[in-house]
Amino acid sequence: MATIIPALMGRLGNTVFYETTMKVADLIRTVRPANELDEWEGFSIEERMQRDPDLKRIKNDIAPYFARSPDRFFGSIIVLVYKGTLEWEPLSDFAKTIPNAYKSGFSKLGFVTIDGVTLIILDGQHRWRALNAVYNGDVIGDAAAGIADDDVCVIMITHESDIK
Repeated sequence: MATIIPALMGRLGNTVFYETTMKVADLIRTVRPANELDEWEGFSIEERMQRDPDLKRIKNDIAPYFARSPDRFFGSIIVLVYKGTLEWEPLSDFAKTIPNAYKSGFSKLGFVTIDGVTLIILDGQHRWRALNAVYNGDVIGDAAAGIADDDVCVIMITHESDIK
């Protein structure tokens, strides 16, 4: 089933990216660390996109912070669309009239459709693993109950080549 998410489109150098938010429950359900890919074991050290996770740091520092702090906050998780493509539909495709003051930015606002893709974490695997531990009840705390509904900033880029 396709997931449709509101997003901002941007470009840095020749890399197009989409910044959005996802509920923790959706992030845990749809995104995976790179070492969970079937082909991970066959990758050379140069092809691996992440270092091995520091499980002690996740369990002792990051997950307890998420579970115990109602003021929790952190930066964007960067996700690679490894297999498949994202569909981008700018709002400008739907709007018939756009005031001149908004025209330049309107093409950067829109929706990303995710369907049949493999999403892996490029940056943020420790935060993802900590969120997963709290979400699944492996780490508990006074602020853990609402974590499934927390919004997480996510930046998505599409895989073009291993070198890039």
